[in-house]
Amino acid sequence: MEALAVLCSILKQARLDQGLTQKELAKRAGVSRAWLIALESGTASRAELGKVLDLATTLGLELKPSKRKPLDADAELIMQRYFDA
Repeated sequence: MEALAVLCSILKQARLDQGLTQKELAKRAGVSRAWLIALESGTASRAELGKVLDLATTLGLELKPSKRKPLDADAELIMQRYFDA
């Protein structure tokens, strides 16, 4: 599972664990519900880092950098597409 899919899964599970609807989280984080739905379902055309960080902060999550394991070619392309890495 690529890094973005894992991150989206973590964000969605945190939302569910806190009993928040997509509408509630979107409002609190200052993002559109449509964008949140697309992110959680993996159909977002872009995962803007600022918005992802806003979601994480709203959910009380802290993203910590760690040593990155080498990614396979497909995962590397996904990271470049979504994060301009």
